[in-house]
Amino acid sequence: TRSGFVEAPGTGLTGFSSGSSAWGDYDNDGDFDVLLTGLDSLGRASRIYRNASGFFTEVFRGSLIGVRSGKWSPEL
Repeated sequence: TRSGFVEAPGTGLTGFSSGSSAWGDYDNDGDFDVLLTGLDSLGRASRIYRNASGFFTEVFRGSLIGVRSGKWSPEL
């Protein structure tokens, strides 16, 4: 079992403001994948990145229904 964090330059992860992140095993391969939500240069956005042994590949780019500023918002 792996634990801890190491710096991973060049992973291709996009930065957000006013957002949040969540780790989970999106593809059930034993590596933690990541969901990022928040604001990017175009407005509200969400991204899912698949982790393959420390290398992240974007598998979803869009806006999730009901998500505002990185959190679920019932008024959306």
